[in-house]
Amino acid sequence: MAIYGKSLTSAYIKLEPKPVLNDNKWKVIKQVADASQGPNYWSVGDRKSVVLNGSVGYGSSARTFSNQEYWVYIIGFDHNSAKEGIGIAFQGFKTSQTGGVDIAVTATNYNSSSSGMVMNATGTNSGGWVGSVAYKTIMPQWKSCFPSDLQAVIRTTTLYTDNTGNGSTSASAVTSNSNEVYYLAEYEVFGSNTYANTNEPAQQAQYDYYKAGNSKKKYKSDNTSTAAYWWLRSVPYEDSESFCIVNLGEYADYYYAHSSLGSVPAFKV
Repeated sequence: MAIYGKSLTSAYIKLEPKPVLNDNKWKVIKQVADASQGPNYWSVGDRKSVVLNGSVGYGSSARTFSNQEYWVYIIGFDHNSAKEGIGIAFQGFKTSQTGGVDIAVTATNYNSSSSGMVMNATGTNSGGWVGSVAYKTIMPQWKSCFPSDLQAVIRTTTLYTDNTGNGSTSASAVTSNSNEVYYLAEYEVFGSNTYANTNEPAQQAQYDYYKAGNSKKKYKSDNTSTAAYWWLRSVPYEDSESFCIVNLGEYADYYYAHSSLGSVPAFKV
């Protein structure tokens, strides 16, 4: 076990971690992650402040940030490491260091279509996750909005997802790809498979944050008293026009890919 004030695995941890996550620089958090020692210092659910600058969203309805402070929170340590590798996984966002509201960032045209926080510009899931506008455009935008010290330590991680779409049900549709910022898959949130390709769970694991029973409900970033649908990266096996979501009742569901819903990015360091 770690003893605060003393170095642990000193060959990897050169800067002494502090017990409050937010008191650590991102480079210190990365050193702890590289040594797979995160649980010896911090806990799932611990939060760290990030200040966002820039725009996120496809087309004319992006959400623009100017020194916007939110809080990212730990959702797992070395999650599914046999397939994905090591790292401390975070998701965004909460509105304060303690208490506050869990939000999904929404564009200016929430629940409209074809621009903003969409999965695709049209109602299709062809190509699955890696073929989507969300993967190609919105995820890099998220990374660019993060502070530079966080950008410098975001880990490239291998994720397994249905990358075919078009109502695919085959195991061969679930393939690996590289990710920096990403959306969670249905199984990673719920620990069960309702709509996603039934072969995804064999390659995935539920994140500890959600396994512990934490709420799946997120609220609109521009109206934190109103709940929002939020996107997952899985495609439904019975539909060629949609992606999976978490609905207002905290259940798995799916929605047209060109709808502007809530964006809840995740990443590992």
